[in-house]
Amino acid sequence: MKPTTMRIIAGAIYFSIHRGDGLAINYVSERCLTMLDLPRDRLMSDPADALARVHPEDIAGLASLVADALATLSPLFWEGRVVIRGETRWYSLELFPLGNPGDATFWEGIIIDISAQRSDLDDFIKKQKIYENILASSAQGFWISDLQGRILETNDAYCEMVGMTREELVGAPITSLDTLFSTHEVNGLIEELMATGRLNFGTMHRHKNGNEIPLLVSSNYNPTIPERIFTFLYDLREGQDDWLKQKAVQDIDTSIRRRIDKAESVMINISEKTLRHIGQELHDDLGQILYAAYLETSVLSRNIVDTSSPMADKIGKIEHYLKQSIARIRNISTGLYPSGLDTLGLVPMVEDVIHNVASTTSIITHHAIHGDFSGIDPERALQVFRIVQEAVSNAVRHSGASHLSLDMRIEDGALELSITDDGIGVDIPHSRTTAGLGLVTMRSRARLMGGRLEIASLRRRGTRVHLVAPLDSEHAPKET
Repeated sequence: MKPTTMRIIAGAIYFSIHRGDGLAINYVSERCLTMLDLPRDRLMSDPADALARVHPEDIAGLASLVADALATLSPLFWEGRVVIRGETRWYSLELFPLGNPGDATFWEGIIIDISAQRSDLDDFIKKQKIYENILASSAQGFWISDLQGRILETNDAYCEMVGMTREELVGAPITSLDTLFSTHEVNGLIEELMATGRLNFGTMHRHKNGNEIPLLVSSNYNPTIPERIFTFLYDLREGQDDWLKQKAVQDIDTSIRRRIDKAESVMINISEKTLRHIGQELHDDLGQILYAAYLETSVLSRNIVDTSSPMADKIGKIEHYLKQSIARIRNISTGLYPSGLDTLGLVPMVEDVIHNVASTTSIITHHAIHGDFSGIDPERALQVFRIVQEAVSNAVRHSGASHLSLDMRIEDGALELSITDDGIGVDIPHSRTTAGLGLVTMRSRARLMGGRLEIASLRRRGTRVHLVAPLDSEHAPKET
């Protein structure tokens, strides 16, 4: 019996063990014969010749594994040395039971020459010893981690840095100590490290007492040492070179800004989804109910014979209130969910905001729009429209302005927007912690577009909101 699929597998062997008759080899590949340096007829007639090739120090271990596998009919996996023409090589043997019909047990196996891999492993062991010496002697923090971001080993210096024992640290994910990088971001750093071999960056680690420690991290990855990352950690609270501190502080500041920008982006996306849902509910549910009530009231009003009666007057007022409510619901719904951006485009929607101010307030408005906005992508149009809404709303509600102007144009691949009023002006805080939510959100929307938003205001001389953003997403910040 010779399964044809076995002929294409290098180092393949197929044999059966017959009760009372011992082992019989049914098939052996040419590659297997070459690896064992045995002619086919000799191996087929006396399979024990193959065992004579096993290194004397490894024969006992192989014999024990074979006995267990035969007794339990379970797969066998063995790595060991063989001696071929005086040269010691490393082979891997894998045996799998196929079944035991009648008095015979059939097995298939694969023999693989792993000498090259073992050579790399020996080199790894030598390098591992070097790193073990570093673990024992380095005055700086040091750890060995895997490619999943778990700490495998660390030294006393790092344990002292974070006030934890080795037992508490080994097996812990790096993200349980790092206060700046999320799991997703750590995975990104590991991918970058595997591509470059070396990575230096600043971060903050959490001490057991809750305090944060500024660190400069220097990680190394060598593909000849698989699944291992070797990292030095420098405590910047102590005497380190100025350039190290400057580098770490810059990295920490960049990381904090990136995390804040990402949080703001998530906040804006959640807000948009919520506003869209509420706007659709108002339009599709409450708006339709009010419209149905308005139609019924209109029918009732037309069927009243005495139009001068008190009942006719009350019905007329109800009809009027319903009509006003429907208009208000439509305006609120459009503000929450500007579906017209998809159907009409950015320019008509912005003009509608200005026209609404002119028709509902005493403010004198002026607007000028220049350029072709038809190619602007929907997400960018939404951010611009929301900035217009917020800036105009602030001017109407808080400025006490008598004039409001809007200028929006496209020039040299950029969108520029200016909204100016002649109101009382306001103090403009520049930090995220002191600025109002509306100002923070407008600036966040500008950053999402890769642009910048500036707000200038003088007491009793009005306020100007100025946005400049690229038309495409090439310069927009990427999510990390």
